[in-house]
Amino acid sequence: MEHKTQAQEFAEKYAKGVGAGIIKMIDRVAAQATAVLIICMVVSYFHQGGFLASQASDVTGLERLGQLAGAWLIPIALDLLTLSCVQIIRNPAMEKNRIAALVAMLIPAGISGTINFLGPGTWIIKGSFVTCVVLIVISEFVVSLTHKPDFQAIDKMEREMVKMAEQEPEAVRKGHECPADGPCPDRRHYPKPRVLTPAEKRKAARATRAKAALVAEPVSSDSLIVVSRPHSKAPVTA
Repeated sequence: MEHKTQAQEFAEKYAKGVGAGIIKMIDRVAAQATAVLIICMVVSYFHQGGFLASQASDVTGLERLGQLAGAWLIPIALDLLTLSCVQIIRNPAMEKNRIAALVAMLIPAGISGTINFLGPGTWIIKGSFVTCVVLIVISEFVVSLTHKPDFQAIDKMEREMVKMAEQEPEAVRKGHECPADGPCPDRRHYPKPRVLTPAEKRKAARATRAKAALVAEPVSSDSLIVVSRPHSKAPVTA
C-alpha cells in the first residue's frame, strides 16, 4: 500500500480536476454574461421606447402609427444587432472575427446609449441607463477572454502537480521503508516524542555517567576468566 501525504493527495486530485474546473468556469462566465445581457436589454428597451414614443408629433393616422412603431421597434432592431455580434463573439470557431464583432457591437450599443442619455430623468438616471449599455459590451469582452485558455500553462501546471503527487513520501526518503509483509503505516498520526522532565533528565545523566565510569574502570588480571572452547586443546582467556 503506497503511502501519500496530504499535500500529494491534494496535488493528485487538483491535477485531475484542472480541465473540468476550467470548463465549468467558462460555462459560469457565459451564463452570468447572458444574465447581464438580458437584464440590461430589458431595462434599456423600455426606457428607450418610452422616450421615443413621447417624442412623437401631434399627427394622426398612419403617420402617428409609424412614429409609435418606430419608437418601439428601433430599440428592438438595435438589440437584435447586438445579439448577432454576441453570437459571433461567443463562438470559439470565430477567433479571427471576434475583434471585428466587438467593434461592430459598439455601433448599436453607442446608439442605445445615446438614446438612454437623451431620455428624461436626472443625471443619475441618465448615467444608470447608459451604464446598462456599457455593461453589455464589457460582459461580452470578458466572455471573449475565456475562449482561448493558455493551454501551455495548464499543461505545465498539471505536469508539476502530477510530479509532486508521484514523489516519494519524506518518511520513505529518510529510510523508513514500509514493511514487506504488511501495509505501510500512516506516519501522519505518529505520536510526537515526549519531552523529558528535569528530574528525568538528571536521572538519565547520572545513569550515563555511571556507565561511562564502569567502562573506564581498568581490568585486573584477577578478573580474567578462563573459558575452554569445545574441540580446542588450549584454554582461551576472555
